[in-house]
Amino acid sequence: MAASRSAPRVAIVTALAASLGAACSPDARLGVAAPEPGAGGGWPSCVEPPPSHDGDGDGLPDAIDVCPDARDAAQLDSDGDGVGDACDPCPLDDTDGCVDVLLALYRLDESAGATAVADAGPAGAPGGAVVGSVTFGAPGRVGTAARFDGAGRVELTSVGTASELSLSARVRLAAAGSGTRTLVASAAYAMSVDASGRLRCAFFANGLTAEVTATAPLVAESWHHVACVRPVDPTSPTPRIGAFVDGVFVAAAVAPPGFEGPGAPGTVVLGAAPDGTAGLVGELDDVRFVAFGVAVDADRDRDGVADVVDVCPGVPNFGQLDANADFAGEACARRSGSLCQADADCDDANPCTSDACTPCGCVYRAAAGACDDGDAFTAGDACQDGRCSGSHRDYAPASDETLPAGDHFFARVSIPVGVTVTCAGATEGAFYGRGCVLHAAEIDIAGTLTADGMGYGPSQGPGAGSDGGSHGGAGYGAVWDATYGDLGAPSALGSGGLGSAGGGSIRIVATGAVRIDGALTARGAPHAGFHTGAGGSLWIRAAALTGTGLVSAAGGPANADGEHGGGGGRIKLEVLGLAFAGERSVAGGGSAGVGTLVE
Repeated sequence: MAASRSAPRVAIVTALAASLGAACSPDARLGVAAPEPGAGGGWPSCVEPPPSHDGDGDGLPDAIDVCPDARDAAQLDSDGDGVGDACDPCPLDDTDGCVDVLLALYRLDESAGATAVADAGPAGAPGGAVVGSVTFGAPGRVGTAARFDGAGRVELTSVGTASELSLSARVRLAAAGSGTRTLVASAAYAMSVDASGRLRCAFFANGLTAEVTATAPLVAESWHHVACVRPVDPTSPTPRIGAFVDGVFVAAAVAPPGFEGPGAPGTVVLGAAPDGTAGLVGELDDVRFVAFGVAVDADRDRDGVADVVDVCPGVPNFGQLDANADFAGEACARRSGSLCQADADCDDANPCTSDACTPCGCVYRAAAGACDDGDAFTAGDACQDGRCSGSHRDYAPASDETLPAGDHFFARVSIPVGVTVTCAGATEGAFYGRGCVLHAAEIDIAGTLTADGMGYGPSQGPGAGSDGGSHGGAGYGAVWDATYGDLGAPSALGSGGLGSAGGGSIRIVATGAVRIDGALTARGAPHAGFHTGAGGSLWIRAAALTGTGLVSAAGGPANADGEHGGGGGRIKLEVLGLAFAGERSVAGGGSAGVGTLVE
């Protein structure tokens, strides 16, 4: 029942009830407030807490607590960033298996005559203004593109920077261009093409410069995918910056000593240097800014949805409600202290809290009882401290099964000889589709774990063409810049060829060992008439990898003359102890392009 409305409501200074103070007694289990009636039966005003307030009940005042909203008496902060391990999504930063976070995406698909551009990514980065002559609506590699004449540019208000950052874009240089041509530039980085047409990557920090130039020039009047990455090997004692052209690692350089920190933030310019010189003559499309910084399996709110895709990563929200598709789910606005008019305004879709509207705003208390955590592979689901959780079970299927796309958490996985487990793919929910992610302590594949043909359908996907599909390698008959995806963090689905589907995506995250004596595959599907799909993605992150089986993301097969096959996919083996003696394959079908293998 909603609280009495006899007293006027007050403004809440912060969104968390840990900020409410003595008038609203803290519940240490959740760090929320439980208001008490005042004199005369009315509700008291809510005031700021004293400096010694301890919202999470761990004995440390909020003012000095490295995680004021998570009970962590040990105050561990392994990476020294001021955010404790208990609430840091990547507590070890460079050594914790971090994956990409999209800071901004400028598709440059604006209509002809546009005077501004907008960010199409989930982070909601600021847009930018057109300065000088920039033409929109030109045919692009992904949708339409922006055409620069050497005098115009786009000035972005600001884009986040990071110590670990990649810049990428698709570019087509005009043959008439000369001198240095800038694609993306700011005070922290610059991606350009030199007078010989070679990609140049530069990063700036602490007054130092780290730069590298590719050895071969880009082909004029042809689309290329280019990327600058800092660093390409973050765990190395001598990290390097790298340049990539069409998905191939083409050059690297060691950063100078003392080259640390994210670089200075500020205005980012597309199509010219920050001072307007070195303008691009050509077309630019699909510009991306990507930072590394969220653990692969981080799930701070324990709702079973990884932070990297959770619309409210700090609040349990099993339904992932996001009615306006703004990547900020409804549960984000429903925290203790949020203003409300009725109990329904405080509904957080969490079966393990009781929700009430009071003059102190929304108040949530832990509820007891059975619940469903949405994971078919857990048992004994029950509410604990305001969250629904169960115990992960072993997964050992006795017959063939199919797992849907998404994250799957197990204690241990054992796929016996003669059993095939298929990982389905989904083309929505990610830039290049998504597949299965298996989390477990140990994984033993004696049978088959496969995503063969689970990628984009025939003639579908970013690398689809009129013959073989492309992904890590170009399909038969495809232009060489049709490749896409990330060789350092492969997760993209393979594109379909004219006749068959591409391979799907499987990622394994194991805290212990993985053994493969059977087969782990994400191959392009075969087709009687050939014109087959590209290989997909396989990514293993484990303490050790052993076995004598097969790991393959090969493209679909070609005909007897080596024609009409799919391009190879991408594999990354990210393991501490690599003792796998079996076959790895990212081969293209016949004469189709080979994919990428990173060990």
